[in-house]
Amino acid sequence: MRLLPIFPDTDTAAWLDTWNSTFSEFAKDKIIVPGHGGPTDFATVDEWTRGYLEYIRGKVAILIEQGGTLADAYQIDQSPYAHLATFEELASKNAGRVFETMEFE
Repeated sequence: MRLLPIFPDTDTAAWLDTWNSTFSEFAKDKIIVPGHGGPTDFATVDEWTRGYLEYIRGKVAILIEQGGTLADAYQIDQSPYAHLATFEELASKNAGRVFETMEFE
């Protein structure tokens, strides 16, 4: 599994709304063929995709409540996801992008 990339135009709030309201019901009993890696089950994709988005958004929300900055966002502990491929390349970028978006939600 790879760490989910969050792009500058990714709307993680809408993404989670769609996941929870539509996609999860549709996909729960399906075999998932991701863009990278081999086929897997929905529970695995849910854990490392939805789970990651909820985790990073939760950490950013706390940071914003405490008056944190973008520089602080880059330091958010994402170690539960460190075993995923592309973690080193994406984790701090993802946190920064989520912070930039959530700052104005």
